Amino acid sequence: MCQVSAFVKDGDKEELLRENVTTMEMLGDGVRLSTLFEGPADYHKLSIHHIDFSAGRVILMRNEAEKGDNT
Repeated sequence: MCQVSAFVKDGDKEELLRENVTTMEMLGDGVRLSTLFEGPADYHKLSIHHIDFSAGRVILMRNEAEKGDNT
């Protein structure tokens, strides 16, 4: 079984959002992540920056228009 870790990119830093992600669904304004041990959780105002399949990493970034908005 393949799981990945999801990170949020903030400048040059990457903050771990969730580990053991088994499914990812794009929402109108974000993503829904499900893990092996937890149900789905929605994260708004995020989009995919890139995916590194060999390292098992999904890098998300805050939507440009939303960077200053912490809601």
